[in-house]
Amino acid sequence: TAGYAPIEQYDSHSVQGAFTDIYALGATIYTMATYSVPPESTSRSLAKLNNLADPLKPISSSNFSLEFKNAVHKALNVLVKDRYQSVEEFRKALGGIKDKKKDKRKERTFIKSLLIGVFLTFGIGAGVYIAKLEKEKVAEEIRIAEEKRIAEEQRLIEINEKGNIAYNAQDYTKAFELYTKACNGNNVDGCYTLGTMYEHGEGVRQDYSRAFDLFTKACDINNTKCNNLGNMYKSGEGVLKNYDKAIELYTKACNGGNAMACNNLGNMYELGQGVSVNYPRAIELYTKACNGGVVDGYGHLGHMYQLGEGVTINYTKAIELYAKACNEGETRWCAHLKILEDEQKSIVEEQEAERQRIIDESTNETESNESW
Repeated sequence: TAGYAPIEQYDSHSVQGAFTDIYALGATIYTMATYSVPPESTSRSLAKLNNLADPLKPISSSNFSLEFKNAVHKALNVLVKDRYQSVEEFRKALGGIKDKKKDKRKERTFIKSLLIGVFLTFGIGAGVYIAKLEKEKVAEEIRIAEEKRIAEEQRLIEINEKGNIAYNAQDYTKAFELYTKACNGNNVDGCYTLGTMYEHGEGVRQDYSRAFDLFTKACDINNTKCNNLGNMYKSGEGVLKNYDKAIELYTKACNGGNAMACNNLGNMYELGQGVSVNYPRAIELYTKACNGGVVDGYGHLGHMYQLGEGVTINYTKAIELYAKACNEGETRWCAHLKILEDEQKSIVEEQEAERQRIIDESTNETESNESW
């Protein structure tokens, strides 16, 4: 029956249980309390899917306690997990009529009448399901809504990609316009890149506060986009410096697959920023960053091998890692590479000179003995 059936009864493959009957029980109580049938659960689900207000109107009568109203509305929750899971739990949650002066007899009579009406409608144990539902119609509505959602997502992706083209062509005005449009539709990449434009002042006045807001929005949409927000907390740009928050955000992004966040998190463990120094953890994170394509990670690993942080000093390995970072575009590690190579070359030359000195001394001593 329309208004009394929860959303799971519109799909033969959905799991049903006590919570299914509880929705119907709540709908019956709602009808008896308001003299109106609740909106169909399909309409309510579609509203939730599209971030619209729930069409179910709250029970407004002053005859009922807040506890009673909350109990009925919880029973009518569209999401199964947010409903009561047993009839007994629902029964205990029901409050009753506001009655400050009259005795509790009227309240008990009302609740009893409600429950009798419910059980007469659904049968003792609430085990009898409601009448046949219009599954085909509802399935079609849900399919159409899903198609619209996918089409809108694709439209926003295309807008963002056009923004990337404009950005790469250094047409920042056009890029800003397109990224703004994409972000307004909750496209995470649009918000993220728009945040970087405000952060670096590209095509717009530099504004760390605005960048912070956009990075926060991107992070809320997708955990992998929390890296730049972590950078702001680490540096104190647009927000008070907070290493704990930076670590939290880097961890969230790294766990979501953002290799740069793993690299930044590794740096905090290496330097002991917001956490105790932990070289093995830093090595683990730098390695994860390297595996994810972040070349800077090779430089950091090389530095740890050079200094013997968490590993045995290995200059050969350090040079190899520095060279990889340098050759793949992280030029700041080129200076480390040259210094270490020069140091190793000097050491080799000194060793060779010492070896030659020993040879020369040995030769001179042999010649002296022979002449003697």
